[in-house]
Amino acid sequence: VIGMLIGKIDSPLFSTDRIATEVAWYVNPENRGKGSLQLLHAYEYWAKKQGCKGIQMASLSGDLEDALHKIYERKGYMKQEQVYVKWL
Repeated sequence: VIGMLIGKIDSPLFSTDRIATEVAWYVNPENRGKGSLQLLHAYEYWAKKQGCKGIQMASLSGDLEDALHKIYERKGYMKQEQVYVKWL
C-alpha cells in the first residue's frame, strides 16, 4: 500500500456538471513522489470514467505545500480560491 486518495462526486450549485472532489489524500513518506503521481493518475482516470467534467483537489498549508502546488500545476490544475479557517 502506497497511500490513499478518497474522492466524491458532486454537482456545483446551479450546475448539472459532475465534479470529482478530493476528500483525503495521504501517501506514505517512503512513496512520495512517484507514488503520489500514481494515485493522482488513478483518481483522474476514475473521475473521467464516472463522467466528471472536472476535479477539485485541496492543498493544505504546511511542509509539503510547495511540492504539492508544483505537482498540481504540472498536471494542468489551476488555483481557484483560498480558504481561511478560524478555530474556535
